[in-house]
Amino acid sequence: MRAAADVNAFHPISIVDNITEEDIEQGLAYRLSFGCSHVGSADTTKRVFVTDMLTDGKSLKCPLCPIGCGLVSSTHLKSLAHVGLLTEDEAASILLIRVRELEGNFEQELEIAQYYQSGAKQCPFCFTWHMHYNNHGCHHISPRTGCTVCNKHFCYNCLFLSEDEGGLAWSGCATCPGSFCDDVCLCPLCPECKPGNSCPRCEYGGCPACVQPLEQP
Repeated sequence: MRAAADVNAFHPISIVDNITEEDIEQGLAYRLSFGCSHVGSADTTKRVFVTDMLTDGKSLKCPLCPIGCGLVSSTHLKSLAHVGLLTEDEAASILLIRVRELEGNFEQELEIAQYYQSGAKQCPFCFTWHMHYNNHGCHHISPRTGCTVCNKHFCYNCLFLSEDEGGLAWSGCATCPGSFCDDVCLCPLCPECKPGNSCPRCEYGGCPACVQPLEQP
């Protein structure tokens, strides 16, 4: 959990277990919600998410926060799965429960479940999830604002984190030879683009999903 101390620094920290600042810096403490300041040990966090929420059906929120606060987010669930505290199945199951509670929309449940498995990558600073589809602009996330949560600029392809102005500016990736997708790029195909009908985020209409298939002789 490389940036645990940085993630926890977004809010003042309220300790749940007998946790020290050193535990937090070493990534041994976990946020119970990205929307609150409560942190707990691995055992406490796993109990809250797996036993309380998934098994016992308790509210999908930090148990120390008042009603309406400290709600579980998809980004938080994915982050906990990324560091191995939750399995991917556990995180996906909790996520689908949350979607049903909020929207009751089966199509959106399916869309989120597919997105979860689609190869999205996390900001190397705050672990927020981002998606960049093949040939949908350059690998720089994001040219104007950086990460949507921490505003740090990074390369989606190799996850190089900008060192310019503390990560808040961008002068190019120091690792990748180019800025755009190429033959070895692993960016997934856009699910919205179709031959002759590009999505609004496809800047040039030339992504692999937009290319007209060759006619067979």
